[in-house]
Amino acid sequence: MDTQFWLDRWHQGLIGFHRDEVNEYLRKWFRYIELEPGSTVFVPMCGKSLDMLWLAEQGYQVVANELSLLAAEQFVSENKLACEITDVGEFKLYSMDNIKIYCGDFFNLLPEYLVDVALIYDRASLIALPEDMRVKYSAHMNSLFAKSTPGLLITLDYDQEEMPGPPFSVGEDEVRQHYHQVRMLQSFDVLADNKKFVNKGASRLQETVWLTSTSPTKE
Repeated sequence: MDTQFWLDRWHQGLIGFHRDEVNEYLRKWFRYIELEPGSTVFVPMCGKSLDMLWLAEQGYQVVANELSLLAAEQFVSENKLACEITDVGEFKLYSMDNIKIYCGDFFNLLPEYLVDVALIYDRASLIALPEDMRVKYSAHMNSLFAKSTPGLLITLDYDQEEMPGPPFSVGEDEVRQHYHQVRMLQSFDVLADNKKFVNKGASRLQETVWLTSTSPTKE
């Protein structure tokens, strides 16, 4: 799976991963994460997620990353946002009032783009990647932050042999391999609510919310 795969998905409108509402787990668990007012939340591989608007409405700064220019353009136009577009290194930077989207390859992000980040919110990034890329993803994520940085992570766990990804199955053992600290917040059997998985033959589907932390590099 390469970057062209996701660019093609956006251009073909094959974006079943997009949700037209704010994620329920974000609404539920964010209040338990003690962030200072105005803190910055990093949203990797953000697509055109409405979660970014919700975070901004709560008074937080959002710094996000998205591969597809089309996704960023749709986020701006569909939400009628005033936006300035500039070039920053290898990225197109979409700047709104308190939302910034670095449009380009996640693996080209630099630590200086994320200096003030207090929380990483990963709803669908880790599970969007096959196993070899997940290893690369977590290594690069750790390299972006000098200090251990908390995260809110959402994963899916199912029998990968029953159907191919994406989204991919990421179980507890693997989550613990990728992060410095891990705490399970909640886990639900959601197979009955996901007809796509049922139709493809999945026999189980567990959705789990985690509180994580990156590995410190300069603590």
